[in-house]
Amino acid sequence: MENPFELFALRLASIEHHLVSLTEFLKSGQGNQQEDSINAVEAAKILHMAIATLYVKTSKKIVPHTKPGKKLIFSRKELDKYMSEKKVKTLNEEIEENEHLVFKRLIKRNEAA
Repeated sequence: MENPFELFALRLASIEHHLVSLTEFLKSGQGNQQEDSINAVEAAKILHMAIATLYVKTSKKIVPHTKPGKKLIFSRKELDKYMSEKKVKTLNEEIEENEHLVFKRLIKRNEAA
């Protein structure tokens, strides 16, 4: 009869090999690239706009996209970044920013004097 520990060692080596292959695949970006790519309908839903509006914004190069051939492809990550850049500042954020600018100007005036 075979040693059961040898069988465990062989199976463990096989599992380790598969884990290394999977890790290399994920690091190469091939696994996430397909999940990250979406079509125009999904992009319009994410951006909360009509498809026609999305097409206008892509033709004006406002919304990030790629166009291999005639098809538009969008990246979820790039759309998330685009949305975060379009964030409207709160009143408190604007006040803090203005106070910071005024403070900087006062420092420059004092240094110049």
